[in-house]
Amino acid sequence: MRYVFDIFQRFQSIYGFVGANAQGLANRGLFSAAIAYNDAKYNGANNGKEFNNIPVYTVAEYNFADMELKGVDSKGNKQILKFSFDSILHDTPDILAPPPMVRFRRGKNIGETTIDNGDDESEIVEFFSLKSWEIDFNGLLIDMAEHQYPQSKVKEFCRFFEINDVLEIVSPLFQDMGINSIYLKEMPNFEPVAGFPDTIKFSLTAKSIKPAEFSILNGQ
Repeated sequence: MRYVFDIFQRFQSIYGFVGANAQGLANRGLFSAAIAYNDAKYNGANNGKEFNNIPVYTVAEYNFADMELKGVDSKGNKQILKFSFDSILHDTPDILAPPPMVRFRRGKNIGETTIDNGDDESEIVEFFSLKSWEIDFNGLLIDMAEHQYPQSKVKEFCRFFEINDVLEIVSPLFQDMGINSIYLKEMPNFEPVAGFPDTIKFSLTAKSIKPAEFSILNGQ
């Protein structure tokens, strides 16, 4: 388990409480195994009797945070970035990194007209409409195999950022908020993590976008 806990120290160093939360996710397999062991031990000691009047809780699966970004580069090649907690638990070459932390912000377009020589609160609101979601991603790229500078992951990540097009995003969290497509605006932070030469910290800013045909139909 030493290798796994070394990974969590990176989360703890950068994001504080996230390390403890991620550690809980990784230990869910051990927790499930302990339940199975205790269950078998209890049944053996009690002639196979079932538990009675004891609340049972299902061990949560944390795939709600898993995420895929899909796009097409300038040469017409499909590109996919996969983020999953499986990258912490196992050596999974098709997964780029653990799921990033995500923050959502959204405002409204409001048309207001002030009435001349009016009383207090002499404004007329003429229309409302929703703005696109503004999204901040913060995450880590880690060399899980050799614990060296994660060169291949950095190259893959940077090539993906160069896609100048709308991206498809697949994630239960985003789908619940009605977000299926985004575009990347900026990479405000991309730097090594002090004390961890195998880790790169990154951040991205993005906005949600609706397909053009949806906007036209909705406007009718």
